[in-house]
Amino acid sequence: RIAEKYPQIDLVLGAHTHQGAPGERIGVSSWYAQSEAYCTSYSKIIAEVDVKKHRTVKMESRLVPVAADGTVSFKFSSELENLLSKANENSGKTIVSLDKEIAADELNRMTAEAYFASVPGAASVLLIPQDRIIKAGKFTEDDLCWSFPFEDTLCTIELASEDLKSAQDEVAKLKDGTSLTLINNGKLADDSGRRTVALSSYMLAGAGGRIRSLANFAKDPSCKATDTGVLLRDTFRFYVKKTFSTR
Repeated sequence: RIAEKYPQIDLVLGAHTHQGAPGERIGVSSWYAQSEAYCTSYSKIIAEVDVKKHRTVKMESRLVPVAADGTVSFKFSSELENLLSKANENSGKTIVSLDKEIAADELNRMTAEAYFASVPGAASVLLIPQDRIIKAGKFTEDDLCWSFPFEDTLCTIELASEDLKSAQDEVAKLKDGTSLTLINNGKLADDSGRRTVALSSYMLAGAGGRIRSLANFAKDPSCKATDTGVLLRDTFRFYVKKTFSTR
């Protein structure tokens, strides 16, 4: 539908569904390609461009298999090579050392505490709980990204008890296993009956259409939805550094 509405888009690179697409025409004149999951292939796209008329003359692509042992050598620009090298170096850096394993319930509690620490005025935290377990030992930047894999930010919204219940009721009707956890810290609601709730930008946007009530509340000016702009990873990193001693 996007390609039909905006025919000036030459190329669409798919990714999220992880379904391989060697290349195909979509919409009016756009080209679509998507590599397969887990780096089993990459998309090689060749575009012929008329630099004088500023238009794409021809587009073709194919999927190139990647050896299972990872021996295929990719040649990137020096800028990208430096970026990848730095990312690889940073991923192994230790944030803290943990004396014991952190179970899923404990991780969710710690996440809520990290939210509260970053938003002192929050009375509640709303989470889609995760079932990840963090092993004892070094907790690295790579582990942090596995725990918080998306670029979500910390947000706040003012909701009444009935608003929270409507969101919980909506999730309870889902059949995809999604659940919702509400964690309170003892603070009371204000005179209007509303309380400040901390949550992720993903949830505030409706959790991919699964919690539409939250997205609707976010559009209501009286709910004062706010995006702090702080990544959840940064929020949790700051919390664990303060809570656990590094070694």
